[in-house]
Order: sequence, then C-alpha cells, then structure tokens
Amino acid sequence: MPDHALRVTGPVAMVIAMSAGAGIRSWIATAWSRPTQARVPMHWVLGIIGLLAASLYTSERLLLVGAEQSPHNTYYVVVHSHYAISLGAIFAFFAGWYYLFPKLTGRLYSEALGRLHFWLTLAGVGLILLPLPLLLALEPPQRFVDYSQELFTRANWWASVGSYLTAGGLIVFAAAMLHAWLAARGRHG
Repeated sequence: MPDHALRVTGPVAMVIAMSAGAGIRSWIATAWSRPTQARVPMHWVLGIIGLLAASLYTSERLLLVGAEQSPHNTYYVVVHSHYAISLGAIFAFFAGWYYLFPKLTGRLYSEALGRLHFWLTLAGVGLILLPLPLLLALEPPQRFVDYSQELFTRANWWASVGSYLTAGGLIVFAAAMLHAWLAARGRHG
C-alpha cells in the first residue's frame, strides 16, 4: 500500500474503531440494564456484539500504520471484514427473523432448535475465521490451494469443519421453520 494511502487509512480506521468500541459498550450497558429473557433473538443480538468485539480486536493490527509487516493482502483483512460486515449482517437478519416470525405468522418456533441453530452457526463461523489471523505471523499466501506447511493445511481443515457446522446450522434453521409452520398455530414445539 502506498505511503500516502497509509497516512489516510490509519486515522480513518482509528476513528471507526473508537466509535465502534463506544457503540459496543453502550449496547452491552443497554442489555445489562433491563431485564431480558434469554430467548433466541437475544442470543443472536449478543452474538452480534461478540462478533463486533472480535472485529475490533482484528482491527487493532490494521491500525498499525508504521508496522514492519503490513497485514494488507493477507487473511487478516479477510477475517476482519467478515467479522465486521458479513457476519454482523447475517446475525442481525436471524435476530430479526426469530423476533418477528411469531408476530407475523402467529406460529411459535422451537426454542431448542433456535438455540441449536445459533450455537452451530457461532461455532462454525468461529472455526472458519479464528485460525486465519493466528496464521498471519507465518505469512500464509492468501490465494493458494495447496500449502507447503502442515500448519496451513491443518488450519484450512478446521475452517472446512466450521463450514460444515455452519451448513448444519442452516439445516437446523430450515427444520425449525418447517416444524413451526406445520405445528399447531401458536404452540411451542
């Protein structure tokens, strides 16, 4: 990345990280201050807060403008953008879906299946993304299929396991919605 781009990117990223940190603290304070039930939508909301906190952790490395090794064009940027943007939007979608589904359809979903969906998805995306920034110190190539070191292969294997867990979570979601739709109106399954 050119020097003039780094001079702009660092301060802008720092302002974004500071405002996101303040937002996360206020969301936690809001959730803590009022009595809430540990229902499925709240699991997804707390998952969003956790993912945004993880993205703040990964942004710390991106803020180091004068670092000897730039994390740009590595897995680190991929992980940061997925934690911050993609997964936040997906978790927000599921939080809204589980909150509004009973109100819009008059049917209740199974809390157990909803929680299983959440935990499978959270574990899956954690396994997909967590090994990648840890490998940054070893400088893995980002766009290669076969790696020379065993550690890269093992990390990609765990990421594949995580993708299967996430897919399993989506299957549980489809089963929960099908079960809610076919079950008696307004009854917990």
